[in-house]
Amino acid sequence: MATGAVTGDDVDVSKFAVPSSSSSSMPACVLVACGSFSPVTNFHLRLFEDARDALRDRFHVVGGVMSPVHDHYQKVGLVPFQHRLAMLQLAVEDSSWVTTYLEAVGRPARVLLVCGADLLDKFSDADVWPPDQVQRIVSEFGVAVMERTGCSIEAIIDANPLLKPARDNIFPVARPVVNDISSTIVRKLLADRRSIKYLVPDLVAAYIAQHNLYRHNTIGCV
Repeated sequence: MATGAVTGDDVDVSKFAVPSSSSSSMPACVLVACGSFSPVTNFHLRLFEDARDALRDRFHVVGGVMSPVHDHYQKVGLVPFQHRLAMLQLAVEDSSWVTTYLEAVGRPARVLLVCGADLLDKFSDADVWPPDQVQRIVSEFGVAVMERTGCSIEAIIDANPLLKPARDNIFPVARPVVNDISSTIVRKLLADRRSIKYLVPDLVAAYIAQHNLYRHNTIGCV
């Protein structure tokens, strides 16, 4: 899934505070989430926190990156990239470790894709995820997968011949709190003139109101 052209001028890269190799016995790891983020929700943000907790016995997570798809990624409900990036930057403004750009982390660090089980299930759709890209992601990098209602991570792995051989590179992330907030739900609430408070960060809600986004009901992207 391609991402927008984000430059170092767009973000605060100081969040990637990486210890020297001698200060941690565990391999360094960066969590990367790619998606529409139209708009970013508290579920997207919580995913990073739960993934870091789930991986803390295996990796030293040095940073998180939220990377929005570009404007040519045709999906219903996708507002222009500049708005989605601006909302992401507002959403991670008070995070000490999550940003919107992958900057050099100072020493070799493994990159893990972090996502919900619904996205892992889409790995079987060759029109969305080319098989060669899926194979490279799961074999060379790895995936931290958040449980989602109605999606069995083990069943998804067993049903996909590209995922089964890389089972050891797929790390389930348990949900301490059930959270099924989605961008689709937020867009529908906005189109119906209903409150989205506590579903998205307050700064994101203010940005949406300021720019009059999602006034019409659109569905289709998470």
